[in-house]
Formats: sequence, structure tokens, C-alpha cells
Amino acid sequence: GFVAEFQVFAGALAVYPWLAGIGLLGIVITAALFLRMLQQVFLGPLPERWAEWPDLGWIERLTLGTLILLIIGIGIAPALLLDVIDTFAGPFVGR
Repeated sequence: GFVAEFQVFAGALAVYPWLAGIGLLGIVITAALFLRMLQQVFLGPLPERWAEWPDLGWIERLTLGTLILLIIGIGIAPALLLDVIDTFAGPFVGR
């Protein structure tokens, strides 16, 4: 994630500033290419063969809605899931 990258580069900047600069340049190039790819995938023209696809059915909407709610729920309150994982993982890691 961003926080981890920032900490790595903040530490590297103090010791090896030129290597940190090369790493930052790599991150900037990667971000630019990734944003260009997203633009072409999501904002590009729709191919003819996909123009006639039907809308989602109720089962697909239910599945998608359930996944969206789980993603948002875990994002808002990750401790609910992490507590369950910790309970079952504890014996395996020797706690």
C-alpha cells in the first residue's frame, strides 16, 4: 500500500537518495501506465460484439450486491473478520 511504500522511500532517501529517486521514477512511470490502461479499458469505445449484451438478471444482481456489501462491511469494520481469523489461527501460530 501507499503507507508502506512511503515509509520505505522515506528511509531509503536518507541513506541512498539516488536509489530512492530511481525507485520513485519507477513508481511514477508505473502509475502513468496503469492510469492509461484504465482509461482505455473503461472509457474506450465499446466493441460491436458486446453492444447487444442483456442486463444483469436478478441472481447476478443479488450476487453482486452481496459481494459489494461484504467488501464495504469488511472495509468499515475489519476487526469483526480479523477477530474470527485470530481466534482460529492462534493455535496454529503457537499463541
